[in-house]
Amino acid sequence: MTTPQPSIWANIHVPAFKPVRFIPAASEAAIRGLTVSRFYAAAHKVESQHTTGAKRTNHWAFYIQSTTNDWIRIDVTPSGLPGPNNGGSKANIVISHLPYKSLSNSVEHQNELRLQTPITVGWIVDTIVGAGRDKYEFNAQGVGCRNWIVDQLALLASAFHGPDVQAATNDVSMLWPARTQSPLSSGAGYYS
Repeated sequence: MTTPQPSIWANIHVPAFKPVRFIPAASEAAIRGLTVSRFYAAAHKVESQHTTGAKRTNHWAFYIQSTTNDWIRIDVTPSGLPGPNNGGSKANIVISHLPYKSLSNSVEHQNELRLQTPITVGWIVDTIVGAGRDKYEFNAQGVGCRNWIVDQLALLASAFHGPDVQAATNDVSMLWPARTQSPLSSGAGYYS
């Protein structure tokens, strides 16, 4: 009788899931230290739209212009890793230093949120993570970025002029450029 050999997979270390990622990773401290000059909630163009059955929605992200004219995007996307809720996917929050000095060409519509107080990119990230908003799960169809954006607008509202927050929140529930109502499809929710 032969002794069973251990599986080659038994010794593979699977790293812990880290939902917040900086690109490039080596620039995390520099990105976090940037002072925000302008902050936008932005819908991407038609070619970037998600299709879920017959329903189409724009993908939304945050864009930040720093006082040094660096541009940062905060983008929430499905990771592909299963979440603990209803068969959805855990979210990745990707904070990217962009190579261009303006809003992305893929932006169809944007809302500028005027600052009431000086903030840094690090403050934004720490506020999101501190509230547990990094533990978000998209639904089983990979939908939920707009719901996450609206949640963060409410969370970060104290830093911005109130009418700007309300206008952006209203615009997230529309399809652009058609300007037609597109009710939010919630993700599967937050987890602990």
